[in-house]
Amino acid sequence: MTVGRGLLFCLLAPCAVPGPVIAQPAPLVAEETRPSLLGAARLATLDPARRSAWSAYITESRRLRDADTAAMHLELRSLTLARMTKAPERAPEFDYGSRD
Repeated sequence: MTVGRGLLFCLLAPCAVPGPVIAQPAPLVAEETRPSLLGAARLATLDPARRSAWSAYITESRRLRDADTAAMHLELRSLTLARMTKAPERAPEFDYGSRD
């Protein structure tokens, strides 16, 4: 077990206890139907250098999202869970107070 997997297991191991269950993540929506602030039409308006930088950022962001999703599914399978278990909420209400 690698350090990263071991750490992830330690963080998720408490989730294996029975309790409320949240739904599995929804399948990814096809990009063409998903609203995007960084869509192809907007990227096309940028100068080539900025367009290239943003395109590289988007590609890397999607790669990292896919890797995170795959790691989470791997952990769930290793724990023989179909879905994540929601952690109990035990924190007190957080209030900013007034802006004075």
